[in-house]
Amino acid sequence: QGKAQVRRPQLAARALASAGRLVPLTGCTLQAALKMHCDISGAGYAMYWANENGKLVVAGDYVTDAHRLEFNRNGFETSFTEASEAYVLGVSGDGPVATVYKTKQPVLITDIASSSLQRKDLAAKYRLSQVCFMPFEAGVIEFGTSDGSSTKTWRKVPKCLMIPKAELRHGFEHLGASYAMFWVREYNSFQVVADYVTDARRRALEASRGDGETFCSKSRGVTDDADGDGPVATAFRTGSEVKIRDTSVMSRAALAEEFGIKRVHFVPSEAGVLEFGIPEQTFLTGPTLAALLKMHCETSGAGYALYWQGAGGEAGV
Repeated sequence: QGKAQVRRPQLAARALASAGRLVPLTGCTLQAALKMHCDISGAGYAMYWANENGKLVVAGDYVTDAHRLEFNRNGFETSFTEASEAYVLGVSGDGPVATVYKTKQPVLITDIASSSLQRKDLAAKYRLSQVCFMPFEAGVIEFGTSDGSSTKTWRKVPKCLMIPKAELRHGFEHLGASYAMFWVREYNSFQVVADYVTDARRRALEASRGDGETFCSKSRGVTDDADGDGPVATAFRTGSEVKIRDTSVMSRAALAEEFGIKRVHFVPSEAGVLEFGIPEQTFLTGPTLAALLKMHCETSGAGYALYWQGAGGEAGV
């Protein structure tokens, strides 16, 4: 499992390079994209299949908390996505992953038992009910539902908003964001339909607060008037990024102070607005942190390296 975790970013980046794409899906960018896809579609899991030397392999995955709790209750310690990592699929095959990779057209499977899915027995074991496949950057995204209450039921291929991946990458890798939220207009206001908090930030908040709350979770009930002069509406209406360097002027100023958010950026797209928040203290995350720790071991001869970060007077790995 450890080797797979290290190898995944390499697979995703290599797939993008071979396809001539400009947005490598690795680290927080990939995790955010997969998590937001689940938020919007109502899926319980999402996987990213990438082309590695003519073979399609799992380069990243995400499982919702509710779906993980569901399969844990059914007696499984590992997820369907983790079990799928052992599968290597040919790009010229006739299965749904290869078909979507070749045709660039989505496929929805509602009757898994009679489908050409190579993992149909595994899907039955995990009590999956529907699986959808879509083109996703240089590869294919797979996401699915179960027969339990943790996921939605689709009557047709679910409509998934296009979350801009280049902006996601810019937010996490260049701005040092600890979270991202995607705002979409619903009638006369904007509301959050998807969010992602980095693992490092979640651990730090859990160590300091212990209540499982994040800036994103507490922002879920907030709306922004579509015709007003709030940052979300302004960014969407003008098509220009809105930067807030003094969060005390925000309508969520109290929340920003509570969670130590120092700067907020609002980046518009055709489908909505991405919000990124940068905390007072920024930390290394994702492939950058993994690379630095590995190189530190190699240059020092150490057998391990840990990165400790503090939040609220507490320190955690």
